[in-house]
Amino acid sequence: MTESGTRLNLATLSEKIEKLTLVVNALQSHTDDKLTAMLEERKGIRLSQDFLCEIYEDMKKKLETITMTSHNLQEENNNLKSVVSDLHTRSEKMENDVNELEQYSRRCCLEFETIVFEKNENIDQLIVQVANKIGVTLHPSDISISHHMAPSTPTHPNPNIIVKFLSRKVRDNIYSNRVKL
Repeated sequence: MTESGTRLNLATLSEKIEKLTLVVNALQSHTDDKLTAMLEERKGIRLSQDFLCEIYEDMKKKLETITMTSHNLQEENNNLKSVVSDLHTRSEKMENDVNELEQYSRRCCLEFETIVFEKNENIDQLIVQVANKIGVTLHPSDISISHHMAPSTPTHPNPNIIVKFLSRKVRDNIYSNRVKL
């Protein structure tokens, strides 16, 4: 090869190397731009992931708190159900006891029906007269209290009379002789 041919080849080769260098530099610049963009995108993804992790941890803590609160409320609810059940049982027993006491307090009482109502009547005197008619000796002092069960109305002109006697013996004597009416 000649010197001019070598120069030509060297010049061509130099040109080709410069072109390749430009292409490589352009590719490197383009790659650097892409890499920078990817790094920025990765950074954004990382920030987003960190944010989501924080939210997840907060939600996890809130769920634990809610679960604990729910458990505590269930325990409290069960305790309150037990208390309510106990109170209900005690209330029923008290109602029965009150009913028995009321029944006991009425042991000296009698109810009289179909006695004609008169205005301003002396009920004690009326009961003494009824007792005398059935052969029972009764004095007004044997009566603790007496009154009509309800006021007289056009639909119910003769309300029943309730009488509380001072002793059950007097009450039982009148009650056993009621068949003589």
